[in-house]
Amino acid sequence: MPAPSVINLYDATFKIHLWERSNVYAVLIEEFNTAEDTLSIAKNPISAKRVSTLTSTKRSSAPRSSQIKSGKDKSNNALGRYRKFTSTTDNEGYGTIYFDDLKPGSAYRLFITCSDILPYDNTFLWSDDDVIEIDFETLHNPNLMGSTDHLEELK
Repeated sequence: MPAPSVINLYDATFKIHLWERSNVYAVLIEEFNTAEDTLSIAKNPISAKRVSTLTSTKRSSAPRSSQIKSGKDKSNNALGRYRKFTSTTDNEGYGTIYFDDLKPGSAYRLFITCSDILPYDNTFLWSDDDVIEIDFETLHNPNLMGSTDHLEELK
C-alpha cells in the first residue's frame, strides 16, 4: 500500500511499492470541508484503503480506475495539471507520487490506480474496487493566524 513520505504546507509526496514495474496513475481531489487546525501531521492520521472497503457514500464519490488513468474526476471533468499524476515505477516496483501547488490547511483525497507497462493501448488496469484512496491534510501555515482570506488574492 502507498504511504505518505512528506506532507508539507504546499506539497505532498507518497511512496508506493508494487510487485513489478508498472504504470502509476493518480488524481488529487480537494475536499471542501474544514481541515483540522493543527501543525502536527501526527494529529492527522493517514492510511491507504481500497475503494471497495469504503463506506457507500465515500465509494460513490470515488472516480473509476479508467477516469483516474485519464486524469478525470468522478463527474468526468478533466483535472488541472497539478491534480493528476502519471509515472512508471522502477524495475523493482518502487515509485514516488508527488503533488505540489497545494493549499495549506486543506483536506485532500488521493486516488491511485496502476496498469502493466505493455506497449499497446489495452493495458490491464486495476479494477474499480482495487483503486486505492488516501485521505490527508496539508499542514496549516502558522503565519496566517487562522486567516485564509488572502489566498484568493494570491491566485
